[in-house]
Amino acid sequence: MAQQIEELDDWGLIQEIHCYRDIDTHLYETRRKIEELENSLVLLKGQQTHCHYRLNEAHITDHLPNLEMLTRNSEGVCKQYGRCTQALPHHTTWAD
Repeated sequence: MAQQIEELDDWGLIQEIHCYRDIDTHLYETRRKIEELENSLVLLKGQQTHCHYRLNEAHITDHLPNLEMLTRNSEGVCKQYGRCTQALPHHTTWAD
């Protein structure tokens, strides 16, 4: 096919074909990167959920009363494990 493209004897058309192929390759690579990032995101969310559960079970707020927390709805974690008694934040700042 490459030989057929070069035999077209129309440099504008040949350039458009090469441009299309370059863009197609870039789109493929970008989709692959997005898929890798989405897979990483799923793994990280799972890890965070497990940490959240363990912190709840350890009653972390009893041990660190000055812990500044941002609110988070933790119903999903509590429903999953069925034992949460208090909500932990989505994001926690470890400052006084």
